[in-house]
Amino acid sequence: MLISKEIDEMATRRNLIHANHPTSRPLNETYQHVGITAELLFAKRYGLEMDRSLRPSGDGGYDFICGNLKLDIKGSKVGKWLLVERGKCCPYTIYVLVHVTEIGRRGNIKGWVWGWELLERQPRPSSFGIYNHRMRHDELRPMDKLSILR
Repeated sequence: MLISKEIDEMATRRNLIHANHPTSRPLNETYQHVGITAELLFAKRYGLEMDRSLRPSGDGGYDFICGNLKLDIKGSKVGKWLLVERGKCCPYTIYVLVHVTEIGRRGNIKGWVWGWELLERQPRPSSFGIYNHRMRHDELRPMDKLSILR
């Protein structure tokens, strides 16, 4: 796992490259830290390599490709809801919720869902006023049901 200084540097670089991008919405000062930690925890658990490149236009809606499937890792400090912003949910992407309990160190991979299942749910506003398709952590499929990661 990366040490906090390395995560800080990655988060700072991501924030700077997206600072004036029209779709950038940093929700708080640890937003990037949580996302990076979630991706790292997922990569470590499943023996994958995290893409550390900077992408001015974003990651294209996914963090990993396994076989012919795209996976988008969603980090959360609370871990109760998997959220995908309205207009950014892709039906054939797999969304994975990671509850980050300690930035740069610990978290729990809660489960996964297909994008098409999220799209069946009416978007609801978050406390930030952003509308999201969402699913509770206890409604997600368990990770052992995702055969491409076995």
